[in-house]
Formats: sequence, C-alpha cells, structure tokens
Amino acid sequence: MPAVIRPVNRFLIVAALRHIHECVGRGSTGGGGGGGVTKYAVAVSPADNGKVTPDKTSAAKGSVVTITAMANDGYALDTIKATDKAGKEIKLTDKGDGKYTFTMPASKVEVKAAFKQTASKPGKPAEEMKTVVVMQIGSKTMFVNGKAYEKDAAPVIMNDRTLVPIRFVTESLGGTVAWNAETKEVTLVIDGKEIKMTIGKTIEKYGVAPVIIDSRTFVPVRFVADELGATTAWNAETKTVTITKAVTPVKTEK
Repeated sequence: MPAVIRPVNRFLIVAALRHIHECVGRGSTGGGGGGGVTKYAVAVSPADNGKVTPDKTSAAKGSVVTITAMANDGYALDTIKATDKAGKEIKLTDKGDGKYTFTMPASKVEVKAAFKQTASKPGKPAEEMKTVVVMQIGSKTMFVNGKAYEKDAAPVIMNDRTLVPIRFVTESLGGTVAWNAETKEVTLVIDGKEIKMTIGKTIEKYGVAPVIIDSRTFVPVRFVADELGATTAWNAETKTVTITKAVTPVKTEK
C-alpha cells in the first residue's frame, strides 16, 4: 500500500521555530541566575612634582593592588595615603623602590600623595649650594658669589699672617656679629654655634689676638676656616683669599 503523504501544518512549524528561538535567546543572556564579580574603582588624586600609578584601575574585594610613586628630579615622596569611600585609612605596605600594596575593600579607594623638594636636585653643580667670598689684600672691594661689595676695610698681612674683617665674612656666610664696646668683646653666632673673643686677648689655639684696624675687627684667616666651618684658599700671585662655605638652601615664598 503506498505511503500516504499528509499535508504539513505550517502553523505548527512556525510555532515550533518561535519556541526554539526563545529558548536560545534565554540561554545567551545568562538566564537562570548567577552574576559577575563586583569590582571597585581605584582613583589616584593628581600630585605636584611627582606621579602615582596603580597597577589596576579597579579591583574586586580582597585583591592586592600595587601603587607606584615616582618623584620628579629634585623631589622625594613625602606622604602617601589610601582611604576607602567612608574616608577610613587603608593600610599600605611599603615594598621599596616607591611601590606600595594594599588589599582592596568592598568600596572605592582613593590614593593621595605629596612630594617634597630635596636639599639639592640630582645633577646640580655643588657650587650652587655654597657661598664663596673672595677678598684681595689691600682691596676694599670684596665679592660674595660673584657680586661685588665696597667695604671700608681691606684684608691685610701682619706678621706673616693674613687677617680678614670678621664681621663682613661672618655675615656673608649667614652668621651674625655683636660688639660690646665696654668689654671689647666680639660675639659671633653661626650655624647655632656661638664664638666669643676679646680684642687684644690672644686666642690660644691660634697664637694671635683679634685686632682693630680702621675701626673693624680683624682675625687670622685660619680662624675663619676652623671656627666658621669654611675652607680657605690663598693665591700668592694675586694675593687673594677665597673663603668657601657649604650652605643649606632656604625655601622662600614667592
């Protein structure tokens, strides 16, 4: 008996295809529940004179985040702090070389850093950090870091010793001088050190006494080197004495 071919119900086919499409669509959108891992932002506030970089801009709770602080030339990291959304400080672990780590909490983290200027910028010539005083025997023109000053007393040579006006030298190197006319005592203060001497009274260490010339107190140049923390150099050809002292730069407001 020949097979009987029944007509296909096209409405059933369309319904079946629609059902398959809906099932596939639900599967592709993750139907049935479940979700991804929640990540929180790691924000870094801009800093002057340096840069702070996190190894990731967001992380899940419990993840370890590494931040690297790099200072510009002439600066160093002063402070660095991480806080959560509520402002609570997060513990940072110093790993050296400007690297710090912290464990990510269940909130956004903000990192702030500050950089400070160092005593001298890498590569800067040492001369920029010194005061240089140049004086010539018999000349009342004296120089401080290349700038000329006309004074009323000149260095002299007495008994084979080079004597220099102590007030000008001390003040040029950042110190102060006080004179007691009654006791003829001179008091110098420099770098927190106080030095006293009396006119006409021999300073045992140097075997010579301070003297007054042209109403100014003079002392041996060796005294300057030893007591004021400076170095001295003598040029016999030009009869010039150069006094050099390292100084700490003072930050001034603009």
